[in-house]
Amino acid sequence: MTNYQSPLLNSAGSSSSLQSVKKEEHRLCLCGRRARVYTSWTLKNPERRFYTCATPKEGEGCQFFQWFEEDFSPRALEMITHLNHMRIYLEEKLKLVEENLSKNVENKRL
Repeated sequence: MTNYQSPLLNSAGSSSSLQSVKKEEHRLCLCGRRARVYTSWTLKNPERRFYTCATPKEGEGCQFFQWFEEDFSPRALEMITHLNHMRIYLEEKLKLVEENLSKNVENKRL
């Protein structure tokens, strides 16, 4: 079974979005580097943006985390929520298709 993950998403279910952050909204993390902005795509915090250390936590990262508070228009929130639900639906459907394909390949071998 293929495990597909968008190259824009990290393993925590978030994507980087530095280009849309205004210059005055940049934050420095605890180690003095400019913090990166990510968007959460978890079910608990969909479409919420946050700052975190640009250095991976496994490396020399300082564990900095702060929510990026930003108002989205109601239409933007509606679209983001719809797209997130569609993504979840398509991931589930892909999983079923891959399972069926695997069963069909197994049956042809017998």
